[in-house]
Amino acid sequence: MKRLIRNVSDKAYQPPGTLVHIGQQRLEQARIAITDYNLEKFRHREAVPVTDCCAPEDDMIRWINIHGIHDMEIISSLGASFDIHPLILEDIANTNQRPKLEDYDDHIFIVLKRIVEKDGQLEAEQISLVLGRNYVISFQEGPEDIFEPLQRRIETVRSRIRKKGADYLAYALVDVVVADYFQLEEDLAGKIDRIEVELLNTPDKATLEKIYHVRNESLLVLKMIWPLREVNAALERADSELIDEGNALYFRDAGDHVLQL
Repeated sequence: MKRLIRNVSDKAYQPPGTLVHIGQQRLEQARIAITDYNLEKFRHREAVPVTDCCAPEDDMIRWINIHGIHDMEIISSLGASFDIHPLILEDIANTNQRPKLEDYDDHIFIVLKRIVEKDGQLEAEQISLVLGRNYVISFQEGPEDIFEPLQRRIETVRSRIRKKGADYLAYALVDVVVADYFQLEEDLAGKIDRIEVELLNTPDKATLEKIYHVRNESLLVLKMIWPLREVNAALERADSELIDEGNALYFRDAGDHVLQL
């Protein structure tokens, strides 16, 4: 797999809103999936051309899920189709963002980070969400689909998500990312337990290196989790027509999970 790393200098001196991919190219070709649903209807399509990415029918919720953020034509086309602010598009293409939420009135933009293991090292992958009136667009940097379990929930007839609007879908996507950190936490706890046993039985220089390694991993995870508190707090108190007040309870629940982490 070819990987292209673009330096931040590529973006220097460009006007605000200029689309430049900053980060690793983690897969050869970006791919798009679209899921349309309401209480009674469901349709899922894979390998969708970007020309099919438009607003859904009035009675449907549309989820556009994109893998790969290096294709500026896709991001630019989506921006034009959904009238997304140029600064949002710029942040989607730049993987150096920290987790955050920004309210643009007609859109709510959310940046999340997922931690994945690559060649024995933990790395952060960026996930961006754009919430509109009856749609959510998700951008995943890597090839793996963290949202596959959510897709199966949507397929279930009369599930809660099928009864709710696009704001609940955005909550569910955030909650999947938060839940993924609990598995990561268990993995780190297991590493620490094994190091403790090694310290008691056969400590050596390699043990020190393991301690240093797991410390760095823990700091990376903490760095990604800490801003999630602000994201969930902003969702709870968001004074936006895009968010139903009745869903505040769910956003509060996601915030509790972040505090547990």
